[in-house]
Amino acid sequence: MTATSLPASATIGTRARTARRGAVDPLLMVVVGLLLLIGMLAIFTSSSPTAVDQIGDKTYFLKRHAVWLTLGLGAAMVAATIELRTWQRYSVVLFFGTLALLVALLAIAGPINGSSRWLLASGSIQPSELAKLTVIIYIADWLAERREEIGEWAFGIIPYSILMGIVCGLIILQRDYSTAVLILMVASAMFFVAGARLNQMLIAGSVAGMVLLGFLVSEQYRMQRVRSFLDPEADPYAGGYQILQALGAFQSGGLAGVGLGRGQIKHAMPMGTAHTDAIFAVIAEETGALGCLLVIALFGLLAWRGLKIAAGATDRFSGLLATGICAWLTFQALINMAVVARLMPFTGIPMPFVSFGGSSLVTCMAAVGLLANISRRSDPANARIYAPLDFGRRNRRAHLSRVHRARRARRAG
Repeated sequence: MTATSLPASATIGTRARTARRGAVDPLLMVVVGLLLLIGMLAIFTSSSPTAVDQIGDKTYFLKRHAVWLTLGLGAAMVAATIELRTWQRYSVVLFFGTLALLVALLAIAGPINGSSRWLLASGSIQPSELAKLTVIIYIADWLAERREEIGEWAFGIIPYSILMGIVCGLIILQRDYSTAVLILMVASAMFFVAGARLNQMLIAGSVAGMVLLGFLVSEQYRMQRVRSFLDPEADPYAGGYQILQALGAFQSGGLAGVGLGRGQIKHAMPMGTAHTDAIFAVIAEETGALGCLLVIALFGLLAWRGLKIAAGATDRFSGLLATGICAWLTFQALINMAVVARLMPFTGIPMPFVSFGGSSLVTCMAAVGLLANISRRSDPANARIYAPLDFGRRNRRAHLSRVHRARRARRAG
């Protein structure tokens, strides 16, 4: 019998999919583990007063968080076990299923705290949190299938803008403006890394900025947050209250903090926010600048490992998926910190792995499972981050890494 040889591209694709699994990136696991431990400690000390007042059990929220963390660990194990090509195969189903869930939420869910973000009255399950992950999976697949088309308006930037407009529009209708902006930032980072031209991104970004500005000024409560951000002392007992309390926590925390459990901001913050959106302020007061720097350093390490995993990915989908997950977790953490430090208007975005759990914690853990999955198939020899981004010679090539271009050159030679 005569052996039939496969085309070079098919051989490389097969090798990428059947590459022997290695070990999970150990530093990634250590960083996430430390963030989870810090989160449990911070949740206990920040939620105890609220738990005692409401339930009579100071460990109530910690125990609930432990339940969500257990679910999150299960989600991470599933995400790390299922083949990456399976995630790619069902990315369309996940994406449109999430869209259907967002539409259904608008129809059936009642408002909680002026919003319609939650499926349950407890406020623990938000479809918009699921959207963060499913959009990344779908966009990674969408971009992986389009190489040359990305640089074209008709097949690249316009379809991308329509997809993002639908997703972000549905989330904004739930009065979750900050999550919509976060998803748009992450998807834009993925699109740029995949090979979009800088001038395209600037034009599309300008249009998106004007649309988002229109949504911003259309709601009175959003404009009130902006005014409170610009001048919190003008309304210190309403719009500016949380901002002033957070700034006070940084001032009283100093270098080493007032000590675990001794902070006062958790008593002053509105009910339920000390262990969720404002948990970084509690960390700042009780552990000081040193504690804050530790958290920032851990997220910096998480970003570094995520980018390194993306650079060493053996196929385009995996690399873009790792890039999107890295951008999501990093951007969300930075936004949460910036809000508490009064660098941005106050929003309801939790800190990944640290804030009180729920659907946010479960989806973040699933994302880490996917990162671990990709790291087991990454090529350590090629896992290098290339700093120079030559904007002038885009030529529709991806920023992701030089691995695929090097292979293409070897085949040509």
